[in-house]
Amino acid sequence: MARRPGADRAISLDDVENSIRQLQGGVERATDAASSAKPPLVVVAGGIAVGIIFLLGYRFGHRKSVTVEVRRV
Repeated sequence: MARRPGADRAISLDDVENSIRQLQGGVERATDAASSAKPPLVVVAGGIAVGIIFLLGYRFGHRKSVTVEVRRV
């Protein structure tokens, strides 16, 4: 069985900290890249949703409006 390089020395606290910091840095870069694209998409989607709801409400409001007839006797 082949030996891995550095397998003969003990793992120190510094080794563990460095590994965790490398992982954390990668995760932070990925979240920063993903979060920078979300706000404009949310604003556009919200605007479209509000517009559609407004137009549907306007249409149904006119369709069901009451017409009052006043007659003189």
